[in-house]
Amino acid sequence: MTGQQSAAGRGVDGKLLSRLGMHSESDFLQGVELTGPVQTFVTFGAGTGGLPAVRVKSPVCEGEVLLHGAHVTRFTPAGMEPLLFVSDRAVFRDGAAVRGGVPVIFPWFGPRAGHPESPMHGLVRTRAWKLLRVAATAEGVVEVVLGIGDTAETRAHWDHSFRLELAVRFATDLGVRLTVSNSGAEAFRCETAFHPYFVVGDIRSVGVRGLLGVPYLSKTEGMARRVEDEEVVRFSGETDRVYCGTEGTCVIEEPGRPSVVLEKRGSRTTVVWNPWIAKAAAMADFGDAEWPGMVCVEQANVGDDALEVSAGQSVEMGAVYRFTGSSR
Repeated sequence: MTGQQSAAGRGVDGKLLSRLGMHSESDFLQGVELTGPVQTFVTFGAGTGGLPAVRVKSPVCEGEVLLHGAHVTRFTPAGMEPLLFVSDRAVFRDGAAVRGGVPVIFPWFGPRAGHPESPMHGLVRTRAWKLLRVAATAEGVVEVVLGIGDTAETRAHWDHSFRLELAVRFATDLGVRLTVSNSGAEAFRCETAFHPYFVVGDIRSVGVRGLLGVPYLSKTEGMARRVEDEEVVRFSGETDRVYCGTEGTCVIEEPGRPSVVLEKRGSRTTVVWNPWIAKAAAMADFGDAEWPGMVCVEQANVGDDALEVSAGQSVEMGAVYRFTGSSR
């Protein structure tokens, strides 16, 4: 199982509805711009774990994005198995991060240096986003756009004005595009990332191509600096590597399964992660035996690749995830 939890028989989480300024599920579409045959392919209401969601079911794919964190939790192209891993022990509640899918990270990656009181992986993955626009084509391609901005709560941690928009395109592939806008009077430096969790059969048979010759920091070796000397990155233990200064496409390969091609733009960092045995056992929201069934290959701008955004400026980071090869 890939951790997808049914919302059948459940209503939308009332606390989160309140944070979204909604009184009921019917408030979902108030002020939302709809284009094309949206009602044919899209439903609005309770998603995974009872959180408010946009759910897509069309001839080309099925998918889901939560308003909580603008978090994509499901994507399955027609005739294929699910692309995204979500832990069976993932927590779906207001204020909690969802373990799996495609978390959106801003304005820092991992723990914030010098600020242990600040939340892990930034300010937006556990907050409610607003649904802005939904568009559909006659063929069943759907794009969902969500937005979030700074608040007194975010400025208490990071005193900058910002506006984010995430566009999610559900088609034969999955596309995500993050636009970061500086709505303040001063420039800021920020880190951004998509942190996708991909389903694999057995991590011990998985390889990641596209990183040969790229310098990286190995977090499992005390941030040791290395240069990737293997054409295919393999896994034989806990792996947490930050590959720097790379804009290249990566491919996840595994015998007997279709490959997953990961294209990106506006991203100069790639992070490769699998927790292995001990780290998996230490995470409350991750099953002890789930580590062989997932891998994270993340598109980011972190560390030396962090973004400088001038006042009034916007920058974008995008990624496309697609299967290649025969159906499973």
